Amino acid sequence: MHYVLLCRLCYHYVSPLLIIHNKNAGIAVINSSKKFSKQIKPTTMFTFLKALISFNKLSDPVLDTVCAGIMQSMTANANFTTPIPTLASIQTVLDRYTQSLADAATRERTKVALKNQYKLELILLMRQLGQYVNSICQGDEAKLTSSGFAISKMPQPRHITTPENMSLLPGINPGTLVSKIKAMPGASSYMHYRTTDPITANSVWISIGSSRSRMLYTMLQQGEKYWGKVAALGSNGQMTVSVEVSQFVL
Repeated sequence: MHYVLLCRLCYHYVSPLLIIHNKNAGIAVINSSKKFSKQIKPTTMFTFLKALISFNKLSDPVLDTVCAGIMQSMTANANFTTPIPTLASIQTVLDRYTQSLADAATRERTKVALKNQYKLELILLMRQLGQYVNSICQGDEAKLTSSGFAISKMPQPRHITTPENMSLLPGINPGTLVSKIKAMPGASSYMHYRTTDPITANSVWISIGSSRSRMLYTMLQQGEKYWGKVAALGSNGQMTVSVEVSQFVL
């Protein structure tokens, strides 16, 4: 007889016994007569490459250079036949901004104010152009690169290692134990397991899902010896499990 936990937090199959722990649904055990051989994976969320359209942090000269480079890349580019806004309208504002940079070098207040005005107009137009590029490319890296815009980086999954410093210690109150490991970089959740001594092939491991690497067990049998371990769960179905440690309940 096998027991399976379906956990809303991680959706992993980690036999032989898994228990749902949800603050809304409570704890539930599901009895299954069939052995699961496949891991249940969460729904994949796709992330597309895209053109970066934030220009506010660029210095005045750098903004001028970046925009000029994008305009050069977009001109006569077969991937973008109907740019919005038109390249001509953007070039007009870019030329004004370029000239205003030179004029504002005197730090005359009216010329600096005019430069700032052209800067805001240019950024607005470039953001609109970037949105057009993203709508055309739909994540196509070659097309995005040809636009001259900087491109976002694809998020890389963090690989989690085996949990370290596993401990199972008496809690402050009688009948309690504290299960804890060192917080794992890249771990999105944890599964805390416990079972009574001795460990055998038929041992029933009770598990509780949590977003924390520390778990307080309560209402345990005083004088009994318990074993504990913790699994760290990461992206793309990653799961690593700590060593098993034991402790008597006071």
